[in-house]
Amino acid sequence: MAVGLFKTLKDTIFPLSCVSCRRDGELLCSECRAGFVCRTTQHCPFCETVTAYGAACRSHTDESLDGVVALGWYANPYLQAVIRQWKYGYVREAEPVLENLLSVWMNQCQQLPTGEWVVMPVPLHPIRQRQRGFNQAMILGRMVSAELGVPINTTTIIRTKHVLKAQAEMTDKQKRANRRLDHFAVKGRVPKQVILVDDVYTTGRTMQMCTEVLKQAGAQTVWGCVLAKGD
Repeated sequence: MAVGLFKTLKDTIFPLSCVSCRRDGELLCSECRAGFVCRTTQHCPFCETVTAYGAACRSHTDESLDGVVALGWYANPYLQAVIRQWKYGYVREAEPVLENLLSVWMNQCQQLPTGEWVVMPVPLHPIRQRQRGFNQAMILGRMVSAELGVPINTTTIIRTKHVLKAQAEMTDKQKRANRRLDHFAVKGRVPKQVILVDDVYTTGRTMQMCTEVLKQAGAQTVWGCVLAKGD
C-alpha cells in the first residue's frame, strides 16, 4: 500500500522520461529502444572466455552452474538505469520495456542449448517481497517462459534466509559469511533441466547457491538467464 502511494505521488511530481534521450512519456522510448544493442556473444560465468551459450569453459567445468546467458552488460548505463528504476524505484513501467528487449534478443538467435527446460525464478524472501511489492525474477521468469514456450515452476525452490544487502553491495567479509547453502531449500520434485532466471548476475553467488541446492535435489543441468551481467 505504502509503495503504491509513494509511486503515485512520485509519478505526479516526476513524470516518466527516457533514460537515454530524456524525452517525456516512456522509460526507454521506442527510438532509443530500437538502437539498443543486445549481446551477440556470451561468456563463461566465471571468466571472460567466450563460449557457446555462455557455458562454463574448460577451466571451470567443476562448478555447479553450467552456464549463464545475458541480454546485456550491467555497465550499459541505459540498461542499468531501467533495471534500477524497476527494482529500487518500483517503476513497473519498466516491465514492457524489458519484455520488448528480451523478445528481440531471444528472437535474434538461439540463446540456450536444446533441452526440455523448466524456468525457475530465483526466489525472494517473503520479507523482501513485501517490501518491494513484487518479485522481479518471477516477472522475468514468466517473460522467458512465454518467449521460449517452456513451463515455469515458481514453488519448488524457496529462500529461507533474508539477506539485508545484495551481493554486489557487501564487503568481502559479508560475502564470506553469506556463502552458505541454507539460504535456499527445495520443496517437491526438481526438474532435470532448469533455466534459473534473475535480473542481474554480478558475483554470481546467489545463482550458484541456488544451483547447488537444485543439483543436490536431482537437477542435472542448470543454466542462468539474466538481463545483465557484470559488476
